[in-house]
Amino acid sequence: MSIQEYLDKHTLSRKIEDAVNAAVRAKAPDPVLFISNHMRKPVRCVITNIKARQILDGRGIFTVEVETKDSYLGRLIPIVTLSVS
Repeated sequence: MSIQEYLDKHTLSRKIEDAVNAAVRAKAPDPVLFISNHMRKPVRCVITNIKARQILDGRGIFTVEVETKDSYLGRLIPIVTLSVS
């Protein structure tokens, strides 16, 4: 992945520009601290896609594999073992 692709994938340029603009608008006495705090603000995350399937794990135990895609982290595949009662 090229540097530009990485920047585009994570929208880093826009996020950094937004933080700098917010510091300028606020006329922050310590712009670096302001930008740091601005970047730490919670980000709204939206699940954009979800897929679930039952699989057998390496031990032959039924397991649920859930693949999610969200607007913040991208693609995640957590795997959960089913318990039988």
